[in-house]
Amino acid sequence: MIWFSEMILTNSNSKTLNSRQACRPAPWLWIIFNLSFGFILAGVAGKSVAAVLLNAELKRVEVGQQVEVYEDASGELTISELTQYSIPWQIHTDNVVNKGYSDSAWWIRFQVYNAGPVTDWLLQIAYPVLDDIQIYEVVDGQVRNQWQLGDKYPFAERNVENRNFVVPFLLPEKAQVQLLIRVHSSSSIQVPISFWQPLAFFEDDARNSWFQGGFFGALIIIAVYNLLLFLGLRDVVYLFYVGYVICMALFSAGIGGWAYQYLWPEEQLWNDRILLFVLTLTLFFGMAFSARFVVRFLSHRVNRLQSIAIAVSAVLVVLSLLIDYAQLIQWVVVFSVAVSAWAIFLGVVAWYRKIPAARWYTLSWGILACGVLLLGLSKYGFLPSNRFTNSAIQIGILLEVILLSFALAERIANERALRLRAQQRALEIQRLATLELETRVADRTRELQLANEKLQTLSDTDQLTQLGNRRYLEHFMSREIARAVRYSRVMAVFLIDIDHFKTINDEQGHLVGDDCLQEVALRISTVVRETDLVARYGGEEFCVVLLEPDSKRACDVAERIRRAISDTAINTRGGPVNLTVSIGCCVGIPQGDTPTQAYLEKADTELYHSKHQGRDCIHTAWLGADNSAASIT
Repeated sequence: MIWFSEMILTNSNSKTLNSRQACRPAPWLWIIFNLSFGFILAGVAGKSVAAVLLNAELKRVEVGQQVEVYEDASGELTISELTQYSIPWQIHTDNVVNKGYSDSAWWIRFQVYNAGPVTDWLLQIAYPVLDDIQIYEVVDGQVRNQWQLGDKYPFAERNVENRNFVVPFLLPEKAQVQLLIRVHSSSSIQVPISFWQPLAFFEDDARNSWFQGGFFGALIIIAVYNLLLFLGLRDVVYLFYVGYVICMALFSAGIGGWAYQYLWPEEQLWNDRILLFVLTLTLFFGMAFSARFVVRFLSHRVNRLQSIAIAVSAVLVVLSLLIDYAQLIQWVVVFSVAVSAWAIFLGVVAWYRKIPAARWYTLSWGILACGVLLLGLSKYGFLPSNRFTNSAIQIGILLEVILLSFALAERIANERALRLRAQQRALEIQRLATLELETRVADRTRELQLANEKLQTLSDTDQLTQLGNRRYLEHFMSREIARAVRYSRVMAVFLIDIDHFKTINDEQGHLVGDDCLQEVALRISTVVRETDLVARYGGEEFCVVLLEPDSKRACDVAERIRRAISDTAINTRGGPVNLTVSIGCCVGIPQGDTPTQAYLEKADTELYHSKHQGRDCIHTAWLGADNSAASIT
């Protein structure tokens, strides 16, 4: 009778619901079948399944032995058929439904009773890599609520944003409902079900997030540190180790659901494939690291076997991108266990031969092997799935990378001790060479500074009058204007032009003109202070910059300059020459937006007025706040 029932339910993978309905027996035969089957089950089972009890005193309720399971080998059974037909449910005796790798769809059934008074709960399935989960809330044979979950669906569609599968579950006080859960996945079928009060769930999730943050943070710190070692030492063993640690972190994030939540929440196809890809890449980096760390000290035969293991790992990396997850994952898990055993064997042999740091290498792979073994046994259903078995590989990974870091640190210490004497000798030679080089560099630097100072002086000096040239004038004025703006101080600029100088050049020659320019420059310099500036502006024009004068003192200085030139004839090689000058003055307190050219333009305008008022005179203007000039003399 049982085989007949299974035949009706499963029939064939290619048949549809309509074809199964067509094969149903007559109603009277169906009644006899159900009665007979019910008596058989009552005699075989001899017990009933208790409902899952929810009450306010329990923050978390785990669903374990209160469930019944059914394997749908065809994967075509629907919820309507499940509630309509008599199904040979099997009472589950373990704390967690764990069926290992299976191509079948698995149905889970249990009753939930709420003793109250809390009515809001969260239903959690704490295994993030399940592909497809269908949850049905059934009341009086009718589906009242339905949820669709799984890592084959976009993360944004989840009812509660969490790495595990969580749905809000509302059950009134003193009410009882039936829950049916359908699970189908290419990964291991593990369905740890629990009910949480919302506050307790989020508190526990926050604590777990802190733990995971510390775990991933430690791996990242170790990876970055060893990457810096690689960049500094250029030893490829550190690069292999960095790749190994990063892949371990990504694999742990993938299998824990963190990667799907934070790294690629919209990439459902990539989520399955990346787990397999990262796992195989971890094996490749682990074998490459071992080859550089210990195997190169062993026999040629061991090195050849290690090369084969690396080649197989590389092939698996490529296959993980080409072959379906379900077809390859079991082989990869088996190869992972074999690789761990091989690494431990290498470590034992290296330890026996007293290869440096071999003991840390052996202990690290031994601890990881224990974690991988526990996870593998859990995946295949030989061990229960609980917090310890699910976290075993994370614990093993963290301890392994820490111990391998110790091994690398000891390796560095040994190599440093071997190089210490040679470094000390080389250091003394280098010190002497450096001292000599520094002396030469200092001497050369002083020579260059002197040369630069001479060049600077030449580039800023007018060769005829030995005054500052126009380039130096603009640099000086820019600096002093900024200082005058900062301290609100007055600044005066004179433009001085020799009257009828062209006539002197034309009638007495340019050499006489040069004598006149030199004497005018000398007489102007004797009038102003050392802190003021006298510069040759161009041709027969000179510029004087007075620092911190008032308008009266500026006019006095301008008058003294005019008289110093006009009162006494200038002795030249062509005889005495009487000269006069016209002066344009600009006096004022510069503002933040006052450019150098503002002073020069205003002074030039006043010089123009002096020329047109008969020459041998002074015209002065005050620079206003808007950079405009107002004549005052």
